[in-house]
Order: sequence, then structure tokens, then C-alpha cells
Amino acid sequence: MMRSVRSAIGALMAASVLVLAPAATQAQTTFTSFDDFVATVGVIGTDGFDDLTGLYAPGPLDRTAGAAAYSVQASGAPFDVLLSLENPSEAGDLWLSTEEATAPLSFGGFGSEVFAIGGHFFSTDLGGSVTGTTLRIAAFDVKGNSIETIITPNTADAFFGVRFEFALASFTITADNETFSGTAYFPTVNNLVLGGARTVPEPSSTWLLVMGAGGLLVLARRRGGAGYDAR
Repeated sequence: MMRSVRSAIGALMAASVLVLAPAATQAQTTFTSFDDFVATVGVIGTDGFDDLTGLYAPGPLDRTAGAAAYSVQASGAPFDVLLSLENPSEAGDLWLSTEEATAPLSFGGFGSEVFAIGGHFFSTDLGGSVTGTTLRIAAFDVKGNSIETIITPNTADAFFGVRFEFALASFTITADNETFSGTAYFPTVNNLVLGGARTVPEPSSTWLLVMGAGGLLVLARRRGGAGYDAR
């Protein structure tokens, strides 16, 4: 009986260690669904850019998404100028873009709590209309791990996000102007979301396992002491 109880205790303690340990995650993950992103990432906050009415200013621009701070700029351009565009389909809904088509939108200056970034990333033309042009994505974490991919969003509502195992260092979107045909394409963003990346175990499950192991330990001691003669 003692051996079986000890075996049960060992199994429960091992299970509790597994529950208490951080959930394993892939080093890099991409998302095309906002719901999947939210289900996996602890969202810190969203920056909708709707306060940037009439913006035409040099970067870098310091911003916040909830409690998380970050900066954004039109990196690599002769003139690092950012501007706001109004959604043609929704008055008051503002987007952030660049003044120069060849300039990437580069996000950085993240705190150590930020492991993930997502949002509506797309390209616009000179008139501010969504073009459906290819965007090149380049993301890096503080350990040098990277995600480099291509997306072709056809609407301003298409979602894309990335998550790293380590803190986020930079995220850049560049509009494809290599096939230039008289129309310039500008990288544009709306509803930028920042989040953490590690799953926290459910407290209820953890404590149930620990309490169960403790109960079996008490039972084993009582049974072990029942046959002890103090004489």
C-alpha cells in the first residue's frame, strides 16, 4: 500500500512541476487571425492612431499601446517624415503612413515586456486608397531571431502578427515599389497591437495538483504510523 501511495504522490508531484513550468512556445510564430493572436498572446494594448489628425512630422514618433511604449519612424529615407491618412470609408479613423514610398515603417524602442506585435498592415497610393500591393515584413527579437516574410493584404482590415520567445527588438514593413509603374505605394498601419508571449498556467489546476499530492502524503504517513509500536 505504501509503495502504491508513494507512486501516486510521485506522479502528482511530477504533474504539478509540469504545470508550474512555463508553457513551451515556438521561438517564432506568425498570425493572420486577430482572434488566434489574442488567444495566444497576452495583449498589453492597442494604438489606433486616431489622435494624429493632420500629422505631417519628422520621426521618430514616440507612441504607446496601452501601458507599452514604443517608437516609429520612416527609416532609411532622406526625410524621415510620418503622416496620417483618414480611412476613406470611415470618418475619424486615422492610419499612419510615410511621406516617402521607399521608406519602411520601422517600429522599435519596445520594453522588455513586449514579445509580440500585430495589427492591420497594408499599402496605400498617393490618394490614400488601399492598393493590395505586397509588403515585406522583417521582425527581430533581442536574441537575433528573425521573421522575414511577404504578405499581400487586399483590405485595411487584414490582420498580421508575430510572436517571439524573447523580447521584441524591431518590426519593419516595406511596400513593394520594385515593380514601379507610375504609381507609388506607401507602407501603412492601423490598430497596432503589442503583447506578451508566454502562457501563464491556470492557478486552479496548479493548486489542485499540489493539494492532492499533500493529501496523499498525509495519508501515507498515517498508514505508516498505524503499525508502529512504541514499546
